[in-house]
Amino acid sequence: MTIPPPPVGQPAPQPEPAAPHAPVATAAPTPSGSKVLPILAIVFAGIALLTAFVLPVITWIPAVAAIVLSIIALVKRHKPAGLSIAAIIVAPLAWIIAIIVAIAGIAAGVGDALDGDKPSVQLPSDEGGEDAAPEESDAGTRDNPLPLGSTIEGRDWTVVVNSVTFGATDAVLAENQFNEAPAEGSEFILINITATYTGDDADGQLAAFVGVEYVTPQGNTIDGLDALVVAPGALDTMSTVYNGASVTGNIALAVPTADGTSGVLAVRPGMLSDKVFVAVS
Repeated sequence: MTIPPPPVGQPAPQPEPAAPHAPVATAAPTPSGSKVLPILAIVFAGIALLTAFVLPVITWIPAVAAIVLSIIALVKRHKPAGLSIAAIIVAPLAWIIAIIVAIAGIAAGVGDALDGDKPSVQLPSDEGGEDAAPEESDAGTRDNPLPLGSTIEGRDWTVVVNSVTFGATDAVLAENQFNEAPAEGSEFILINITATYTGDDADGQLAAFVGVEYVTPQGNTIDGLDALVVAPGALDTMSTVYNGASVTGNIALAVPTADGTSGVLAVRPGMLSDKVFVAVS
């Protein structure tokens, strides 16, 4: 547009200044705090994975923290997203590993307990007063039972079979009016043992933890439940004994008369101990 000339004697009008240009918009810088959650998530996931192998009982704590932080970071689109994704994968994996490790540890402990401890054996001394003979490598098996008088030492109990009396039916029946006669072809035997408690349980234990059975030549096992009777001079299995204390008494078993001295005794010096076999004569 043409500006008309001013009247004579007046200054010429000046053009209006141009409006300033608007500033160009720039992207706001991403705050550095957006990286914190993904980093924390992967750190907690790593801690969870480490504890899964060394201390699985606490693995769930860092695992849960890693999962929660990962979810928050992904929802808020905090970068780097790869760390959050990795953490949300590693944390549950660590938790699963911890469960497996814990179960394996418990199973191993139960297995060790059920396997029992192998008792040590000391053969009886000779009549000449010499020290007890050392245990033979295969002594205490069914094929090579220990002689009477041998000392069988388990974790908590030490047992000695003092004697075995055959043909004790009359003595057993005379002991208690409610004792019933053995089945035809069987007879009662009396097994005299001494059981000494050597454990460290402050509450003591019962001699009922000691087991004595008769094994026939055919391999059948006979225990006190096959014929429930009161034995003369019975072993006291219901009184608590403490470290160093002993109980001595008889155990009555009904065994086939035909087998007689051909069988062996299976002695277990403690509930979780292995069996040791002892000759009956």
